[in-house]
Amino acid sequence: MKNKKVLIYYLLELVLTICLFSLIILFTLKLTVLNKNYFIKQLDKTNYYHELYTEIDNDFENYIRPSGFDISIKNNLFTEDDLKEIINKNVDNFYKGKKIEIDTSKIKDKLNSNIEEYCNKINITITDDDSINLFKEEFLKIYTNRIIISDKINDLNKTFTKYNKLINILFISILSLFVILSIITRILFKKITLSIPVITSILLFIVSYIFIVSKINISSIKFWNTSVSNIIKNIFNDNIKYILYICIIGIILELLKLIIFIISRRRKKRV
Repeated sequence: MKNKKVLIYYLLELVLTICLFSLIILFTLKLTVLNKNYFIKQLDKTNYYHELYTEIDNDFENYIRPSGFDISIKNNLFTEDDLKEIINKNVDNFYKGKKIEIDTSKIKDKLNSNIEEYCNKINITITDDDSINLFKEEFLKIYTNRIIISDKINDLNKTFTKYNKLINILFISILSLFVILSIITRILFKKITLSIPVITSILLFIVSYIFIVSKINISSIKFWNTSVSNIIKNIFNDNIKYILYICIIGIILELLKLIIFIISRRRKKRV
């Protein structure tokens, strides 16, 4: 009977450890990649808007040069603030599960005006409407594609929204299970000890951190372009940092608990 009770106790501790480990990971994800405000801060932190503005401007120039037009037709088409407004709006749509769309009407009007102004300046008339329309379409595609990164963004949006909801449900479910098991442990064994789950989770995270750092060179991560790569690196580093902070807090609490236990034992001996 005693062995069975010990077995039940350690099984409960094992499940509590798994729950705690999972909660820390899910909580960290909710603080970072699943948090819209955090993501927007990363865009500012990595100077994403300026980098994207520069990339689009360079792409425009490279596209214009072989066409015969002067590169001045790309002047004043959009600003860095315009980009910021469009991106932040679509980040908000992405996190809300709404369709990602880029309104190019303003930049199209400005491009038409710049082309017309250039043609009047050098006194030429465009007769091939199909060619010039194709030129404009490709021009706007450069702008749109740079902003949305991938034409699969709306498919990714649906998947992200689905998993985001699933993670929220999972977090609440695991948290509820953790609380219930803690209460059961208290009732069955007349005590509630989270030392084993806390210490075990900390050790698991330390081992995981050492493994990840040894296998992945975070600074060399490359995806799409430099701007996007920097955001991914920051998110990756922040997730590790937050988990380490939680582990440090856990260690401090366990040390405080140990100190209180030792002090109380000494006081009892004196009495």
